[in-house]
Amino acid sequence: MINVGSRLILGFSGYSPEDEDLRQIRDYLRENLIGGVILFAYNIHSPQQVTELIQGFYEASFPNKPLIALDQEGGRVQRLSSKNGFHDFLSAKQIALSLTPQQAYEKYKAMATIIKAAGFNLNFGPVVDLEYEKPSGQPCPVIGALERSYGTDVEDVILYAQAFVEAHRQQGVLTSLKHYPGHGFAAYDSHKGLVDITNTYRTMEELPFRELIQEGWADMVMVAHLMNRQIDDNYPASLSPAILKKLRAYYDGVTVSDDLHMGAIIQNFSLEDVLQQTLRAGMDLLVFSNNSKATGGAKDFQQSFALVDKIHRIISELRQKHQELEECLKVSDERLTKLKKKL
Repeated sequence: MINVGSRLILGFSGYSPEDEDLRQIRDYLRENLIGGVILFAYNIHSPQQVTELIQGFYEASFPNKPLIALDQEGGRVQRLSSKNGFHDFLSAKQIALSLTPQQAYEKYKAMATIIKAAGFNLNFGPVVDLEYEKPSGQPCPVIGALERSYGTDVEDVILYAQAFVEAHRQQGVLTSLKHYPGHGFAAYDSHKGLVDITNTYRTMEELPFRELIQEGWADMVMVAHLMNRQIDDNYPASLSPAILKKLRAYYDGVTVSDDLHMGAIIQNFSLEDVLQQTLRAGMDLLVFSNNSKATGGAKDFQQSFALVDKIHRIISELRQKHQELEECLKVSDERLTKLKKKL
């Protein structure tokens, strides 16, 4: 039987097991209405606190295995840091500039050990976007400008990404290559609105994804909210069957959406449209961060756990109206089941 809830990864605002939203999250996990959670820095106050919090999620989910995710890249994007009792790690750019791939592996092994000890089993990284190099231009504000790319050279990006993935695999932590089809040459930030890469995208941006996938380094691939009107004039990659079909030509594993609460999505598409398109596209995991900072300043955004019930209702209605979605869900379930066996 298809479990729609297994494809939902949800964010929340609390940090104490006694917070109302934390009790709600445990109920959702217990009832299989969601498949996992994503934590941000505001959910993490200390190593002991977050470990106990996550343990409560596992207990509520038993015997199922929830995905407990975070973004821990290093540099500007690390949820576990010295600010909440952990360690700081270098950004991808600084790693590539100062360390060999083998040395990077050792650093990432230390990172993955900390992640695993805290209770996480999924890290949304590494970033395999290429950095845009143009003397007269500016780097992508959310990739190059934040030092999240390993650089401009495809082979360098591949080598350092392999070090990242291998270190996490040694600790039993899943990873996700991001942000397909490539965010590094984009001129804008998809947190703030829809980003059109039609005229900036270069085919070389897909090479790190393709090579890492073909060499077996992809546990999952995160798909970005990027418009390429040469392929789909109506929807960004995360909602586009046409763009996902291009990826599926050489990848049969799990895909995960970038945060569907980002400005690129909630400022332009209804929840009904988002769910129908992601199902049609064969997206396996849907991330809803419930994080107002991700919305790019969207007016009237409020965290709401009514979202979960609404998602289930809408998907149920879509399945009744569009019988062809059943096959999409079936194949997606098979991919997720295979992924969970790695945990």
